Amino acid sequence: MTAAECRKLIAEGAPILLVDVRESDEVEASPYFEVAHLSSVNLPLTLISFLPKEELAERLESSAGRFGKPLSEVRVVAGCRSGARSALAVERFAASGIVAENLEGGRIAWGEAL
Repeated sequence: MTAAECRKLIAEGAPILLVDVRESDEVEASPYFEVAHLSSVNLPLTLISFLPKEELAERLESSAGRFGKPLSEVRVVAGCRSGARSALAVERFAASGIVAENLEGGRIAWGEAL
């Protein structure tokens, strides 16, 4: 999903859970999802890589609950700085049975899509 598409869907009120897969210090230094969208979560790729698939699904399900909907009814969009780590996260999500999309271009594209 492109940053422009994601921003448009958010503006339209679509239930999108933005998952920032950068490390916590990167998010603190350069936040973008929490400013744009209340339903975002920081779940670093290093953690995603090691969480058992049940716990990963549980964490995302809990975050999707902010919409009052199950995870299956929420679009999960993963982002990082440039889109590379989030692409890996999307693969890990898929291996855990979770449908997710990569934010193409990550933080860089997000800033350009203003």
